[in-house]
Amino acid sequence: MIFSFDGHHGTSFDSAKEIISSNYELSKGNDEWLGDGVYFFVTGVSTKTSELAEKWAIAQSWDNDKKYNPSKCVFSNSIIKTGQIK
Repeated sequence: MIFSFDGHHGTSFDSAKEIISSNYELSKGNDEWLGDGVYFFVTGVSTKTSELAEKWAIAQSWDNDKKYNPSKCVFSNSIIKTGQIK
């Protein structure tokens, strides 16, 4: 069986460069909202996923020490999973 989802991932510009050069890195640890993984705003689960990802990127990019927002980036992805979802 094939499962396919379209989603958006919001991040800072610096993290976007890392994703482009090295792929996504799983977030790990007890502080992760939904457990270990890479998070996407997924079409069908939420609406306006690119806008939500952009808002997330803005919030996560905020530099509280310097009081400014560096550049942000939103990736549009198709997520395809083959086999069974456990």
